[in-house]
Amino acid sequence: MVGTLAILLIGNHVSYNSLNIALSILPVIFFILFSFVPETPHFHAAKNNLKKTEKSLKWYRGNKKDVMEEMNSIMDKTQEDLKSKTGYLELLTNKSNRRAFTLVMAASLFQRLGGITSMITYSSTLLPKLDNAYFGPDQCILVFMIIMFLSNFLQAPLMDILGRKPLSCFSAALGCLLTFSTGLFYLYQGELPNFQYIPYITTLLYAASYYGIGCLPNILVSELFPINVRCQASSCASVALAFGSFITTKFHILITKSLGQHVIFFIYSSVHFCSVVFNYFYLMETKQKTLAEIQESIMNSHKQLRREKTSPFECGFDPISKPRISYSLHFFSIALIFLIFDIEITLIFPSPLIKQKIIIVN
Repeated sequence: MVGTLAILLIGNHVSYNSLNIALSILPVIFFILFSFVPETPHFHAAKNNLKKTEKSLKWYRGNKKDVMEEMNSIMDKTQEDLKSKTGYLELLTNKSNRRAFTLVMAASLFQRLGGITSMITYSSTLLPKLDNAYFGPDQCILVFMIIMFLSNFLQAPLMDILGRKPLSCFSAALGCLLTFSTGLFYLYQGELPNFQYIPYITTLLYAASYYGIGCLPNILVSELFPINVRCQASSCASVALAFGSFITTKFHILITKSLGQHVIFFIYSSVHFCSVVFNYFYLMETKQKTLAEIQESIMNSHKQLRREKTSPFECGFDPISKPRISYSLHFFSIALIFLIFDIEITLIFPSPLIKQKIIIVN
């Protein structure tokens, strides 16, 4: 994100070679600063080094004196995990890993299929021109990235205060509302000549609302997986993020040119809606829990799922305490209804582009 922001700030003012030289400074700075950061306690615990584990844990806990209880828990859990098999197959064969893998992959795909990559890529060319000579699409995307950069500093504190699940649901719900509002604007753009600033507002608000889902996949990878499969899970999450970016970047322009720009934003809104439903029913809360407690909660949820048959309407907001046998049916049914609703809007209220094509065909 820092690199993208740097390109937007200086890209139009320097040559291509100068830009690459300037950007090469950022990795060097990162390398120098990160070299002073100690290894994690789990890394030293895997090496069975008690002294370095304690020293690392005190550094990460702000020189907290009493860390023996947490250190012993980390040592025991890490040594236990190392006895298990490692590899990509363990993500699917182990029950707790399989559920964690599903949560991480869903969070990664929902994040990118919601349109964040295509908004950054195409907003400067697809936003309507304003009469204001000082603010236009180029300035909007610059402010967009500044807002996202600043919101990164709020992600970790808010997730620790409010929790991962409520914050991700709220963020996805805002994304659903804002992308749907943007789609409505483009649907009636020809009838709203004096309201060309609306997509600017919704786009910038979308950047501000992204904090709840922006870092969710990375947090889930670090909190849900034991050390023996964490690297494999991180690799799969990176592939899912890249795949989601590829899909939205590839099809954004194609759908915009063939069906109208409002359709793609209705699709993004549908994805965010599905994300809200999925996070509400499936995402487990990991706030202020150790890895051992999270793993125990996952295993208990599987045992409870086999023992009980409780209606999903009785389960409330707790993702672990009661099973959700028929949630998949409800989830995909609601998602299908929402997608059909988007298609109906497109057919009943076609954009001027589609109207023009219909007239030409007739």
